[in-house]
Amino acid sequence: MPKCTINGREIEVPAGTTVIEAAEKLGIHIPHFCWHPDLPVDGNCRMCLVEIEKMPKLQIACNAQVTEGMVVQTESPKAAEAHRTTLEFLLVNHPIDCPVCDQAGECYLQDNYMAHGLHESKVEVEDKVTKRKVVDLGPIMLDAERCVLCSRCLRFEKEVTGTNSFEFVNRGDHTQIATFENRPITHDYAGNLADVCPVGALLSHDFRFKMRVWFLKPHESVCPGCSTGCNIFVDERDQQVHRLRPRRNAEVNRSWMCDPGRALYRQIGLESRVAGARAAGAAVPLADALDRVAAALREAGS
Repeated sequence: MPKCTINGREIEVPAGTTVIEAAEKLGIHIPHFCWHPDLPVDGNCRMCLVEIEKMPKLQIACNAQVTEGMVVQTESPKAAEAHRTTLEFLLVNHPIDCPVCDQAGECYLQDNYMAHGLHESKVEVEDKVTKRKVVDLGPIMLDAERCVLCSRCLRFEKEVTGTNSFEFVNRGDHTQIATFENRPITHDYAGNLADVCPVGALLSHDFRFKMRVWFLKPHESVCPGCSTGCNIFVDERDQQVHRLRPRRNAEVNRSWMCDPGRALYRQIGLESRVAGARAAGAAVPLADALDRVAAALREAGS
């Protein structure tokens, strides 16, 4: 297995591992928008540019594979300048919607700008390009002005669901994502589109305007909806659950979960929900209930 050094720290990784994956193993965050661990590499955002020793130009960490003896600097002066320039380009026409955007608090653009941004612009913009602001796509709301054209949603629709609902339309700085004739998303994995979107371009219709994410406390759990056992986060505030999100497990559900599973949060507070063990309609201690279940299973097996 090849060994490489990233920011002065050495790591040994399996052949075929990319620089960004190796950095993640070391706990080093390389800024990015388009890269996702469970989607094919596209390399279009150019945010993950890093400096690799003996290479004349900066390389994108999402597509550069680790080789023996590779030395990488993720925050060298050249790489840092590239990060600032990329962010400045993305923000030329980006709306300042943060106070009213549901993605605030978990937005890659916010996080990357605060960590790597210039905090001033060298570009004078007289008239920003305007795009469609509120497009109802059923379970998903689209705001094309906030889109950074990372293509995550297109790759998810192509590689995961196979529905190909989204496509790029127009050209240049007028490029935006759209569905054919603004048709709604109809498959049962639409909620993942809001998850994969790094900014506030695709938002969950169900969660929109309900709660600021910095008030929520996530708890690791497992979805009880079916036998798959998707790993999830239960986001609650004051013991009230506001949403369920997929928790990445490459061996079970990767980074996805279905919409019926997401909707299970509504059942948690129902008065009709069974809150304890019962036998013949009467409440019994959990240990007694487990003994009865075990006995029934043994009897059924014999």
